[in-house]
Amino acid sequence: MINTEDVYKIGYLAKTHGLTGEMILVGECCEMNYFIIETEGILVPFFVKSFRPRRNDSALVMFDGINSVERAQDFVGCSVFLERKNVEQQPATMDDAEELPLSYFIGFTVVTNEISERSERTPQTELGVIDYIDDATENCLFVLDDGTMIPVQEEFIEWIDHKNKRLVVSLPDGLLDL
Repeated sequence: MINTEDVYKIGYLAKTHGLTGEMILVGECCEMNYFIIETEGILVPFFVKSFRPRRNDSALVMFDGINSVERAQDFVGCSVFLERKNVEQQPATMDDAEELPLSYFIGFTVVTNEISERSERTPQTELGVIDYIDDATENCLFVLDDGTMIPVQEEFIEWIDHKNKRLVVSLPDGLLDL
């Protein structure tokens, strides 16, 4: 059984495409051997039969065992996930982890590793948990559970601890005071 803490959401199945069971996956799309789909509250893995990227935020996907528009219609609106364990072997720095979808970091605890004379922060101070990604503008932001916004910038991210879901950052003085 797949647990919700073992996966992260990458998007949803928006609608069917054609008559053969192909569907439009909207979200942070990447080609995988399988995706996990939440159907009736249960996380179920489905092997990918075909995957065709459309734009940055969508792809046409067919799954084994879903061969008709009627069967595909049952999955329209369902959330699509990837397993975290597939990413835990990924590089630990942001430079090497650019292929990760930003939604992967939802639920990560942001930790500062910076000591500042003007700040009361100390090393390894937790700033909060990433609640969602604000990508409404060109500059994406991690929005923490308390509303704090942190720009998604490679130079701010020092370390990614996949196993413990922690993102260690070094932020410029005053950024959190804005």
